[in-house]
Amino acid sequence: MSEQSFTSKLRAIFEERRGTHVSSYDPTELAAILTERQLFPQLHEIPELTNLLAMYSGFHTSLMPIPHVLPAVISKILSTQSANTILDPCAGVGSLLAIARQATSAKRCIGYNSSRSEGELGKTLFPEAEWFIGQALELLPHHENNLDVVISLLLFSVPTNESIQLLDTAGNQIELKGDLGNLILAAAMARLSENGVGLFVVPPSFFHSTRSIIKHIPYLGFSLDAALFLPPGSFSPYTSIGSYLLVVKKGLKKRMFVGELTNDHHTNLQILENFSKGEQGDSVDLGCYVDALEFRGVDLLRAKDYFESASKHFGFPTFVLEDLATEINLGRLADGVCFPLASNAICSGNIYSHDREK
Repeated sequence: MSEQSFTSKLRAIFEERRGTHVSSYDPTELAAILTERQLFPQLHEIPELTNLLAMYSGFHTSLMPIPHVLPAVISKILSTQSANTILDPCAGVGSLLAIARQATSAKRCIGYNSSRSEGELGKTLFPEAEWFIGQALELLPHHENNLDVVISLLLFSVPTNESIQLLDTAGNQIELKGDLGNLILAAAMARLSENGVGLFVVPPSFFHSTRSIIKHIPYLGFSLDAALFLPPGSFSPYTSIGSYLLVVKKGLKKRMFVGELTNDHHTNLQILENFSKGEQGDSVDLGCYVDALEFRGVDLLRAKDYFESASKHFGFPTFVLEDLATEINLGRLADGVCFPLASNAICSGNIYSHDREK
């Protein structure tokens, strides 16, 4: 069945229920309808179903839409990755899991879902995968460190009082606290095989929040290889904020590749080529290398690049305002500097009244 045929039939199912209460889009019911009509997607068609669920149900579904640029980007990153086992700890109905399976031909696919109804829909759409219903932080400890690919669109800024214990490179236990998405990332990352790779979509706060686990990543023996920016609106209507696709691997690297993904396929290919070759692009958008622990966002990098270009063009050096402020001392007045003060004038520390000048 072609993608157009599947998409049109699926859209028709939603159109039949247009105007009714959103509960009619319950994933369990949708799974039953698809089974009854013998309408089953191919792997590359699963993300489109997720997007239709998000579009018709809006905020009434926990499923986040899949930006159209992600499948090609993820497939390109994983194209050279050898994988036997892949896992998505926040699998939804299996969109990212399906993309990773296509890219790697992994024999074993594992999906977690805390929602039983979404899990049932996932089983219907992607029956080749192993589906587990439950909380990711409870399920992950039962896996050995043999995951070749962990891929997930993590929960954005969901607070939790939970914590996890992981071993650092010296064998000491580290207690991690933070948002639920951060903890799932850390727990899943720790299950990667020696040459495994983690692909995680995270909010911008991952790089600056005091609750982020980013500062612990080097101590756990991992590095952020890349952070690829997805512009605001990429996950609408779930959220309007921007996000980053992180590439995580074992080993210690101080420099991280940063680029901004767009709707232009050729631009994204150039970014990914620069990343694979370890090269910087001609601009920040096409990729550059930064210190992962000092990175605060693409916008700040772009602003820095702009001012540096302007400095070269006009022939004047740039200044950090904080540094410039330390060069100014308003408590002491240099000779010949005058400031008006009420009816008097201050010159070189002496006061002369206007009457005296007369």
